[in-house]
Amino acid sequence: SDLATSLNQHRIVSVSSNLYFTPLLQTNPHLKPGQEVLSFHEGLGRLMTPSVKAKKRALSYANKTSWGSAPIVAVHLRTREVGEDNDDWPVADAPDEEMLASLTKCIEQAVQMEFGDVAWDVYLASTTEKA
Repeated sequence: SDLATSLNQHRIVSVSSNLYFTPLLQTNPHLKPGQEVLSFHEGLGRLMTPSVKAKKRALSYANKTSWGSAPIVAVHLRTREVGEDNDDWPVADAPDEEMLASLTKCIEQAVQMEFGDVAWDVYLASTTEKA
């Protein structure tokens, strides 16, 4: 199937490390002639390339809010989900208050060590409601 066409019908796309399967798809003997399976980095690049409109909106937002004038720390919270392969996932179902307090303290110390006494922002991402 055409990945770009199939994704256009969805507002939100979640990207997973499962894209590492692309080498397997590239060697699939049932792949029709002329069908191209991009390498992992090419596929991820095309999938994650923002549209011209998205770039303009992001730049407009950044200019209006002084985004980037302070260091930004990105944090991704993960949780366990029923039915998923949890081999490389956290032990707990979701981070508890103690863990979040510890994470906050670690981030504050890291920012202090790296940048000194400066104002900073945090970008928090999660993939589930639990997180």
